[in-house]
Amino acid sequence: VCPPNLEATLFATLLSLSNFGGAVSGFLGVTMCEVWGLVGDNFDNLPYASLTKACTALLPIPLIFALAPTFTPNDPVPEDRGVMK
Repeated sequence: VCPPNLEATLFATLLSLSNFGGAVSGFLGVTMCEVWGLVGDNFDNLPYASLTKACTALLPIPLIFALAPTFTPNDPVPEDRGVMK
């Protein structure tokens, strides 16, 4: 649910967060490889690194309950919501 006349702003914000996440993931991926010792031809700890990556992908799930709105998509939108004064 997006307030009226803020669709482009919301889209730009979401896209910039996505781009930021992509940039940060590269740095964190390199750091994780160094932590697990995945350098050169040494792939001994690759299963542990893969498991770490899978577990870190699940970390944001608890935030859904903290950030999700308390209304449903079928609830009416108030007339003054999102209107600049």
